[in-house]
Amino acid sequence: MFKNFVTVSFSIMLASLHLFAQKADLIYDYPLDTHVHYLSPVFKLGSSDHQLFFKQSKFEKAFLISSAYGVRGDLTQASDLSLVRQINNETAQIAAASDSRFLGLCGYAMTWKRGLPELVECLAQPHMIGVKIHTADTMTAISDGTHYAELEEVFKTIENFKPVVLWHVLSPPAINKDDFLNKEIPLLLKLITKHPRIQFVMAHSLYSAEGVSRLAELGGRLNSNNLYLEISTLYGGEGDLRPEYVSAWRQLGMSKILFGTDLGLEGDGVQQSFAKRVENSVLLSDKEKNLILRINAFNLLEKITKKLGP
Repeated sequence: MFKNFVTVSFSIMLASLHLFAQKADLIYDYPLDTHVHYLSPVFKLGSSDHQLFFKQSKFEKAFLISSAYGVRGDLTQASDLSLVRQINNETAQIAAASDSRFLGLCGYAMTWKRGLPELVECLAQPHMIGVKIHTADTMTAISDGTHYAELEEVFKTIENFKPVVLWHVLSPPAINKDDFLNKEIPLLLKLITKHPRIQFVMAHSLYSAEGVSRLAELGGRLNSNNLYLEISTLYGGEGDLRPEYVSAWRQLGMSKILFGTDLGLEGDGVQQSFAKRVENSVLLSDKEKNLILRINAFNLLEKITKKLGP
């Protein structure tokens, strides 16, 4: 009980200092965007101007995601392996040049047969603090065949780095809803609780409010101190957050909910406009808004930024 009291008190103190500095124009409005994409020029999908992004961003830090996970194939071809390495290195270079504002996430795809050594090499770089795994993109169901064992091998291999894993899981309608709730979610929670040194951030809150509620039912609220969900793209027609997700987040616990945008480096002010949607939400209390936009991010950053050093 005393440990929990100290943790909560420290979080409140950090938030209070942050808000005080904010009024004095000494610090950014928000501590962390958990979902920003670096689109390498090799994909020819548009420019990624990180300098412009920082000039306009109201966020102190952002997880910068390597787009290497979009490389297809199994990496047995030297050209594919070289491409993955190039994109991960580009992401690391931008993170290193950002004065620790960008926290780099390596890209990893479950289709890669030679991917683990490359992932370890990427995570060894000082400004790469985790990995983006997009098992929805590769249509990888945890309960299908050997996928659970393959994911277990990935997490066992990288857990000594104490990384963040931003994980976009396969969810309905791409997978049967009953299978998702009764097979995928229990295995997901099993992997998360089995690897407490990894901070798991579930992209888009699983794209399933029912999945979030199922996590809560299975004990995710109390038993997983390394489980977070981010909220990107979960807005309704009026611009507010979708009410079914707000209800599910409350079941799991608002202390596990993080802000994210799922943007690239556009630098056009869209990032903070999404934060304003949370600030202006009629569905959330002021306490809940502060948890999502500030306090939960402070708690996560305290766990992961020690790797960056001075």
